[in-house]
Amino acid sequence: MVVDLVLSHQHKKIALFVLFLAIAVVMSVIEDIFVVILAAQATINLRIILLIFAISIPFAAFSELVVDKIYIPILGRKLELFLEFLIFGIIIGIIEDLLAILVATSSPITLKTIGIITLIAIPFAILSELIVDRMDLIPPGDNPKK
Repeated sequence: MVVDLVLSHQHKKIALFVLFLAIAVVMSVIEDIFVVILAAQATINLRIILLIFAISIPFAAFSELVVDKIYIPILGRKLELFLEFLIFGIIIGIIEDLLAILVATSSPITLKTIGIITLIAIPFAILSELIVDRMDLIPPGDNPKK
C-alpha cells in the first residue's frame, strides 16, 4: 500500500493511535448524548455537544494509552480481556457519563440516573470491545497482547 511506503514504523503507530482515539471519542460522544437525553432529559445543543466532546477526549486517551497497554500474563488472556472490559469499559464509562451529566446539564445524580447510565454504558462497552479493541490494524509483531 502507499501508506506503507510513505509512513515509517513510528508514524504508523502514531496514525493508529490517532485512529483508535478518534473512534473512541466518537463512540463516547454518541454514548454521552444518549445519556444526556435519557438520564438527564436535556435537550441537546451545541454547548452540550462541545462539553461532552471535551469530557470524552481525556477518557478516550486514558483508555488508549493506559488500559489497552495493560498486560498481566498471570491472569491469562481471556480473564485479562474480561477484567479490562468490566473495569474500564463499564466502570470508567459510567464515571465519564456521570461527569458528562454533571458538567453538561447540572442535573442531580439519582439512583435512577445511575441505573439509566449503567444500562447505556454496558452495550457501549460491549460495542467498544467488539469494534475498537478487536480491529486487527496492528501487525501481530507490534502488538504485545497477541
